[in-house]
Order: sequence, then C-alpha cells, then structure tokens
Amino acid sequence: MCGIVAYIGKKAAQPVLIESLKRLEYRGYDSAGIALLKNGKIEIQKTKGRISDLEKIIRETDCSVHVGIGHTRWATHGAPNTVNAHPHTDFSGKFAVVHNGIIENYNTLKKWLQTEGINFTTETDTEVIAHLIGYIYSKGDCENAKCGDKQNKFEWAVQQAIGKLHGTFGLAILCADYPDMIIGAKKGSPLILGVGDNEYILASDAAAIVEHTTQAIYLSDNEMVTICEDGFHTKTTDNVVISKELEQIEFSLEAIELGGFKHHMLKEIFEHLARIPTETEYASEFRYRNPIIEDGTVVIAISQSGETLDTLAAIEEAKERGATVLGIVNVVGSAIARTTDAGIYLHAGPEIGVASTKAFTAQVAVLTM
Repeated sequence: MCGIVAYIGKKAAQPVLIESLKRLEYRGYDSAGIALLKNGKIEIQKTKGRISDLEKIIRETDCSVHVGIGHTRWATHGAPNTVNAHPHTDFSGKFAVVHNGIIENYNTLKKWLQTEGINFTTETDTEVIAHLIGYIYSKGDCENAKCGDKQNKFEWAVQQAIGKLHGTFGLAILCADYPDMIIGAKKGSPLILGVGDNEYILASDAAAIVEHTTQAIYLSDNEMVTICEDGFHTKTTDNVVISKELEQIEFSLEAIELGGFKHHMLKEIFEHLARIPTETEYASEFRYRNPIIEDGTVVIAISQSGETLDTLAAIEEAKERGATVLGIVNVVGSAIARTTDAGIYLHAGPEIGVASTKAFTAQVAVLTM
C-alpha cells in the first residue's frame, strides 16, 4: 500500500505535495519523493525514510512551479532505498510516474524492453511503466493510430501502455512535453480527483484532498483523467469519453488531525467510544440503491476502505452467479459501495491507523443488528 498525490493549480506545487504526503504517510513510510515540472524538464527529489527525511534534502520552494507528483512508498518490489523510491522516470527523462499497486507481468515486460535496448536502474515494477510509456511515445504514431477527439500523444501513449499491464495500479504521470498536464489512471487501486478553485489534487486517499476542497470525483477501474489548470476530462482507458459527477467528501480536515493524541490509533479508539451510532441511524443508512431481494443467494461484502481487491473479486464472482450483493463499508463512494446492489455506510470517520479500530467495532455492531 502506497500513497500517491499530484497537484496542478495556482499555488506552488512543492509545499502542497509535501503536506499532502504527510497525510498519506500511514499508507507507506519506507521512502518518499516528488517530481516537479519546471521549464520543460522534470526534476526529481527522493530518499529512503519518512517524509521528514525528504524535507531535509529539498531545496527552497520555487513558487514558479505549479505542477508536480509525489509518493510515499511501502515496498513490494525491490528494497526500501533511495534508488527504488518513486517517482520513476523513463529512459528519455520525459516521463515521471508514481504508482500504487502491483504489476504482475512486469518481469516479462522488463525483459522485452531490455531487448529493445532500455536499461533499468531499479528493482521496482513501476520503472517498467515509465519505460513502457516512454518507449511507446517515442516509437508510436498517434495520428496513424487515429487518436480520438481531445486526445493528445501523451494520453495515447499512456492508454497504449496501460493496455499491456496485468495487475493493479493507481497512477499519476507527468510528461515534459506537456508541462501543464497530469494524467491519472486506475485499476484496482483507489484514485480520487479533488476539484478546487482553479486547482486540482489527484490522490489515493481523500485525506490528501480535504485541506483544499471537499468536491471530488472517484475514478472507477479502467478509467483515466487528464488534468490541466483550466479543467479536466475523463475517459475509459480504451479512449471512450465518460462523464463523472462531483461528490462531497464527507469528513473534515479536523477528522484526520491528531488533535492532541500521540497517534491515530489512540485517537480513533477514543473517538469511537465517544459516539457509537444508534440502531436507527444505521438502519437509515441502508441505501446506495433500493434492492429487490427475491428468493436466492445474498452475499455480504465487508470492507473498511471499500477498495479491498480480494473482496471486490468475490463480489464480481457472486454477481456473475446471480447473487444479490450487499455492502458494509466505511468509505463513501468507494469501489465496493458503487459495485454492490445495496448496503450500509458505517460513517465511523476516516481510519488512519493501520490497525482498524472504530470501523471494526462498527462492522460488528451492524452485523449484530
């Protein structure tokens, strides 16, 4: 589990990225890094350790830079060190990528790219994504591929690369040739776009967004978003234009601050002890959609985040077999909430502590009722 964030807007990007990464550090803390787009070039600063270690090596803020991406890592492929830290770049230096997820066929793709003369410098699966996009961008012909309306070569190369990936990903990508643009893409890992006043924040968790805006769109699997300072548009990764509705993030900045407690787990235990919802309140949450449950199988899917991959896979299998699937989830607008036929939102508040406390207690209460 890693944390990703991207920013484009009127503010200086660097401090926004650093503060957002601090709110995502619970998602990974063995290394961290940022990439900034400056004067048509990508500048990367990264290190092993925590966000505080990254802050020590970063130069003074350049207020002229308004586009960037950041990452806090929990290592899966490769040792937790500075070399393997994100962001990763391609062989040309034109692309930078941050990634949450696992690419299952990365070794096959890596061997193929190596036969094409591309050298690798890390042990990660993410470097494959960067090189693959760069390779397709350098060799491909967007015009002959009949790019659709509003599509540029950056989008086209990302789509072509994604089509070759097997596994899960939440991605934020920069291209030096498109200095006012960020592309995000999702399959199996959460990705949210916060829509502010002439600014946009793309992140793996709403905790990185709420300081700036409470309006957001939630990407579904096999969807991508292209973001510029003056707006954004969404498509499927097969280049079909789609429309996404703005949703309200249902917790405040105060809900994710420590508020005097030593750590989030302690805070969340006391928060839940202070207020446990009543049976009537939970009953009123039986929504998402109004289910018609006839004779047959009912499957209940339970998840704090609403993004649990094995649970989502089980939901799809159950639905294919004709089951009615109900969800018990904490995060509003999450993948399981959108996929199930109906369900209950726990409304236990954001769960920052790695060990689930209040969400687990709420799950037990709902199941008991």
